[in-house]
Amino acid sequence: MNSSEFLGMLIAALVTVGGFAALLFKCFKPISDLNMNIVRLTDAIDQLNQNYEKHERRLNSHSHEIDEMSRLLSKHSQELGRHDERIKALEGRE
Repeated sequence: MNSSEFLGMLIAALVTVGGFAALLFKCFKPISDLNMNIVRLTDAIDQLNQNYEKHERRLNSHSHEIDEMSRLLSKHSQELGRHDERIKALEGRE
């Protein structure tokens, strides 16, 4: 084997190794990108869950406040009805 044959085989081997490396890169790059996107999506979902829990707590708090106001409104409505009856009774005496 002379030097030109050796040089040709070396170049062919380097091109083959380079092609194999490019093939591996093309196969693993999409997997790596997919992994990064999955991590970002997981972070986004975690943030959404935290926001949901925060809004759920606020909604429950507001529901309790509304229930309390409704109870007070009912109480005041009954008192107002009694006052109206008393006023009518007083006006009827005069």
